[in-house]
Amino acid sequence: MRTCKLILFLVLISISSAKADETGNELLTSCKSEVGSHPFSFCMGYVNGMAQGFRIATDFMCLPEKSTYGQVIDVVVDYLEENPSMRHLSAAFLVMNALFEAFPCNDLSHLSDEELMRMLGRDTPDDEIGF
Repeated sequence: MRTCKLILFLVLISISSAKADETGNELLTSCKSEVGSHPFSFCMGYVNGMAQGFRIATDFMCLPEKSTYGQVIDVVVDYLEENPSMRHLSAAFLVMNALFEAFPCNDLSHLSDEELMRMLGRDTPDDEIGF
């Protein structure tokens, strides 16, 4: 079952966005757009789609039962604003980091980004599938 979850997680990551090379800079711009605009809708779908995918497919992130879409977006926006030196990286990687940091199920704080990537079967945050 754990293998199936990991495979599902990797599939979700690979198809998480029609624009696979979306960066943290672009996602932050979308998320700070006017509520109801097309860019904000993209942000809402992207962030919350990934959050639900992570919730289903991994044991690393536990969204609180009463969390809202807005709260999840706020967590990602705060993370992006607090880590400007990382915003050139893949948005999927940054959303994953933000959510795992904010809503951990298991304590993974001792792992480096590289170790997390290896756990997920990836060499780098920006490998060929856009993760």
